[in-house]
Amino acid sequence: MPPAIAQCVYCKITKPLNAFNVEHIIPENLGDFVDAPLLNCRQVCRVCNGHFGRSLDWILGKDSHAAVTAIRYGHRRAPQATPHRRRVRMTIGRGPHKGVIVELGSSITGEPILYPLPQLGFPSKDGNDRRFFTIPELNAGLHKKTSDIATEGEILFFSSGTPREVKRLEGFILGLGKKTKESHTLPPIRQRVEVLEAFPLDSFLLRAILKIGFNYLAYRAGSDLVLNPCFDPLRAFIRYGKEPKPDLRRLISITLKPIFANQHGRYRSRCHALTVQWHENRRAVLAQVTLFHTVLWNLVLTEDFPGIWRQIKGGHIFDLKTMTAKDQPLIAKELVLRKYW
Repeated sequence: MPPAIAQCVYCKITKPLNAFNVEHIIPENLGDFVDAPLLNCRQVCRVCNGHFGRSLDWILGKDSHAAVTAIRYGHRRAPQATPHRRRVRMTIGRGPHKGVIVELGSSITGEPILYPLPQLGFPSKDGNDRRFFTIPELNAGLHKKTSDIATEGEILFFSSGTPREVKRLEGFILGLGKKTKESHTLPPIRQRVEVLEAFPLDSFLLRAILKIGFNYLAYRAGSDLVLNPCFDPLRAFIRYGKEPKPDLRRLISITLKPIFANQHGRYRSRCHALTVQWHENRRAVLAQVTLFHTVLWNLVLTEDFPGIWRQIKGGHIFDLKTMTAKDQPLIAKELVLRKYW
């Protein structure tokens, strides 16, 4: 009989089996797929699993480019009452409200809606545009650090928000020595408009993506391979946020080019996709992660695996139309480049 203990692939602590539970390779808040691959009840302990659910998985599913894409595609609803995102900044790209900061939400029927946030708009020095700042950005003094803001000119006051938020904006205007102007209201936007989206490539996002790649390697290769000490710097970065030396960021690259496209460059399908494979030198382990078929993350999970080589190549497609996951080992050959990127 197998021992009634196991070693967690993240904290590396040996625990009884009742201290483990199932770990989703892609967080559930990005889709609940039939036949999705899972890490079994001998790989990730409940403590690590719970930690990820409260931190990395939450950020990826609620406050990231992937979370916004999920709402845009109708895979998740976000009511207007959702707290303002802090990590994704969306602005109107053109038209009379160019630069206005918005948040993507959804109606009760799942229809995507843009909600303008409470904000102030400062005239630019060239007089052609305005620079808008939300209350958290004003609290951080970003309006004082932006060099292209004119010292004179009317400040636009968008009052969409709670009475407390409106009062806070009025206080900012008075603090700048300006008189409170008549507030402008902008109703929720339901028609199609150009929206610019910006998000930080910080350690939280990198750890969340690397966790998916590492999870998939553990699923394909088993715990004994990923428990090898060569993965310890990556493991410590994902689990504890400990920055490794040298910096792991040099082993990560992203591209916005579609990975499944026809000759016209259009998407074949809307999906998540994962791959894992050895580099041609049979020492480095490579993985790729794409969520909602948008940003493609190329990952080097280790540069020098010292153990015995074994076959690990594989891939999975998570179809967002049928909500099913399929084992597609051939996509590893299609997606993984034959050199470090």
